[in-house]
Amino acid sequence: MKDFCEVSEINEATFYSWMKKYRSKPEDDVKACLSERQDFTTIQVLPSVKVTKPGLFAEVGSIRLYKEVSGKYLKALLP
Repeated sequence: MKDFCEVSEINEATFYSWMKKYRSKPEDDVKACLSERQDFTTIQVLPSVKVTKPGLFAEVGSIRLYKEVSGKYLKALLP
């Protein structure tokens, strides 16, 4: 869980808050929500691959970004 929060860049308290919110829902409410949606499909979740170095997210000219950044940050990089 700690690794997941680090990779997802979320606070552990936020993770537990959402987990509590969705686990506390009565089963009937969850079934009712799912029955309204007809576009769900079953997926297979594969184990994640451990990455030792961050992967390249984007490259423009000599600028390399290794994660998503805000527009404000990008504007600051421009001459």
